[in-house]
Amino acid sequence: ENLSQDKCAFVFSGENFESGGWKDQRTQRITDFAALELESQSLFSGLSGYVVFSNTDHSQLLTMAFTVPITTAPCFSARCGASLHGKDLLSRVPDLARPGTGLRREAGCAWETQ
Repeated sequence: ENLSQDKCAFVFSGENFESGGWKDQRTQRITDFAALELESQSLFSGLSGYVVFSNTDHSQLLTMAFTVPITTAPCFSARCGASLHGKDLLSRVPDLARPGTGLRREAGCAWETQ
């Protein structure tokens, strides 16, 4: 859910998948709410990467990094700010919280594991 102060829309700005990718079509715009559907595209490598969305003047970047390896715990994090490279976020993405543990918050973002 987009809870930014000015409720600005975020448009797709970039991606980097080390493995896996979009399930069907890439999400192009995040307004009030969006569901990003990603999937592993190999039995051996899982899903790993980051996606970036920006507001129209590129002053705010919404970056989401994730890893869903085959043999270890999934990881996810998101940040919203003026400058952040997805590769930096991906290198330190924490384990995904267990379902029902409440909201996790980081730099202008909040999410819940369901």
